[in-house]
Order: sequence, then structure tokens, then C-alpha cells
Amino acid sequence: MGGRMCSMAIADTGNALEVAGLVCVCYPLHPPKQPEKLRSEHLPRILAPTLFISGTRDEFGTVDELTAATRPMKNKKHVWVDGARHDLKNRDAEVGEIIASWVVAL
Repeated sequence: MGGRMCSMAIADTGNALEVAGLVCVCYPLHPPKQPEKLRSEHLPRILAPTLFISGTRDEFGTVDELTAATRPMKNKKHVWVDGARHDLKNRDAEVGEIIASWVVAL
């Protein structure tokens, strides 16, 4: 829920929060098995560079769903963790490396 709350804070302050970037690990695009309840209306208002890291088997949003929901965003990047579900179980080191590489490149 942290990435969602942070994304809403950045979007809802008119991007007045000065942030270098936003990282959303397993963004909860919708509740499991409820794809009609999207949590994406604020995403296009985010101007900060944004990294989305999700598993290819995430039940809170498929690769296609998250790609479509973030399409209007200008400065975003997706990294898909192959075979991982929403919890990214046992993938902490991999996720940490992805985030570190992205932050260094900002």
C-alpha cells in the first residue's frame, strides 16, 4: 500500500512535493479478482520519474493491466519479475538491485 499512498500524495499535491522519483513495488492496481475496481485515476497526474516493479503473476494487476493503466504517464518504467506473484517472495535481493540501479541512473 505504500507505493499507492505515495503515488496519491505526489499526484494530489500538484507535484508540489519535491521528489527525485517514485518507486512502486507491486502497485495494487485493483483488488484480486476485481479488475473493474481500478486504483489508477491519479497516475497520469504524476510527473516524477516512476519505477513500477511487479511480478508477472501478480493477482493485483497483470502485466497488460498495469501497462494499460500507466500508459498516460510520461516518465515511467516497468520491470517485471518473471514468475513472481504480488508478494515477490524470495526476490528481495533482485528487487533491491533493480531499485538501486534505477535510483543511480536518475
